Amino acid sequence: CTLIRTLVVHFEVFSDTDVLRHSFASYWLAIHKNLAELAEHMGNSAKIIGKHYRRVMSLAEAQAWFEILPSVDTEAKILRIC
Repeated sequence: CTLIRTLVVHFEVFSDTDVLRHSFASYWLAIHKNLAELAEHMGNSAKIIGKHYRRVMSLAEAQAWFEILPSVDTEAKILRIC
């Protein structure tokens, strides 16, 4: 998508297409500490989860990540990018 490339180049927005998947896995693992269960949720083997999604995250960082919610007034500000 051209708009996504523009955002990445001009505004230094993340360009990793799996950034939310990686973040979810890393933060979920920091909270639950169960590689096998996460692998089941993610549809991968525990080996792949350990290799690609395991990041050193603190419990506080993980809890804060899962508490991120849009503010109430964002409905009018949503931009469809693709």
